[in-house]
Amino acid sequence: MKRKKIIFIFLSLVLFLSPFFSHASVIADFSVRALPGGTFYYSQFNQLVLDFTVPNLKNDGSDDQLSALTVKNNGSARDAYEIDSVKLWVDKYDSGWQGWGYDEQLATAIFLNDNWYFKDLSLLVPSAGSRLFVTIDTRYTISAKKTVQFYVSQLNDATSNGIFDLSDEGIFMSSKLNGPTNGVLMNENLSLISTANYDLFAPEAVVTNIVDNQGFKDTTSVSINGQAKDQGGRAITLVQVGIGTNDSNMIWHNVSSSDNYLNWSYGWSNIQAGNYILKTKAQDEYGNVASSNFPIHVSFSSSVVVNPVPIVIENSVLLPDRSLIKGPDSKVYVVAGGKKRWIADGKIFKELGYKWSKIQTISDTDLAKYQIGDDIKVSYTHPEGTLIKYETYPQVYLLEGGQRRHVFDEATFNARGYKWDEIITISDGEYYPEGVEIK
Repeated sequence: MKRKKIIFIFLSLVLFLSPFFSHASVIADFSVRALPGGTFYYSQFNQLVLDFTVPNLKNDGSDDQLSALTVKNNGSARDAYEIDSVKLWVDKYDSGWQGWGYDEQLATAIFLNDNWYFKDLSLLVPSAGSRLFVTIDTRYTISAKKTVQFYVSQLNDATSNGIFDLSDEGIFMSSKLNGPTNGVLMNENLSLISTANYDLFAPEAVVTNIVDNQGFKDTTSVSINGQAKDQGGRAITLVQVGIGTNDSNMIWHNVSSSDNYLNWSYGWSNIQAGNYILKTKAQDEYGNVASSNFPIHVSFSSSVVVNPVPIVIENSVLLPDRSLIKGPDSKVYVVAGGKKRWIADGKIFKELGYKWSKIQTISDTDLAKYQIGDDIKVSYTHPEGTLIKYETYPQVYLLEGGQRRHVFDEATFNARGYKWDEIITISDGEYYPEGVEIK
């Protein structure tokens, strides 16, 4: 036992005293993030109870596929008594839980033999893994206080065939690299479902037909469609859409609905070319009101030249790798390996860690000087020339030739003209082979 302690302390010191710009290979594993304990009330929906990562254990760079998984409640709340439904989501907006209208709902669970199970999922899991969420909807009447502490069961493949059957528990992948094999993935904090019958929670309203960073061309009118639902099951009395170029000049507009705002729409017209943000606001019959925390960015452009003419940067030389550029239209590129690579949509742009404020608008003439590279359609790998660091380590690398090259020290970093605000923090599970150190 004493020898084991000495080994553990030695390894801990090795990790702690590692050189500032050094990092070992990272392999993703099944992991769970702690959620704070809280209180849920009747008729609430999409209440987060579990946040965990499903890894891709193939280690060959190819996608795996999530087929099925099961969850249980370690607390006393029961299906069809206090818990109305259990849902599974995949992280799709900014990293972390944003919920309805932002993250993607994969499935609603079926309850059987003390398990809520999700099957036939067919979710592609990239080499960096996928972050998933489990939420509950509470019943409209609750007669007794109950507790909630959800977990993903430890792997139990009853038939040992690697394929999910209704008697199985755990996470099942198409590669049959299933898990978790060394314990459950449980939220460490307990939450309470209360019998209180008052409503202190505002409705939620989401836009359903426009995604963040969507671009429109040659149009001056758009229908904004959405849905709204009240946390507490009360009647919704007002839904508004806010439109502006920033928060300070946002104008709020009442929407139209014929079904208590379950579905609603607003006709936006006379739109000028430019960039806008959209938000929503909703109020229930008790006066609870809230606006959305996550704005939707949209841009409008025209192929017809009108005044004022956008200001563009004229470049006599090509911009370096990592530069974000766009021409007069709405397409955004990153310079990688001396080529311009189109970033396919706004969601990928944000997931890659880029910032809108860093985009430079250049002329069509200068844009044409760049060779065309492959389109960027995924966010689980970063392009050539990116400066990266991992979430839990301070070391900095340059991606070059499909490898990560460790930048030896700060002097080397500065001497090469790198900029600190160009470093992108990536998931520990995003793996690149080690290349030659940059000194």
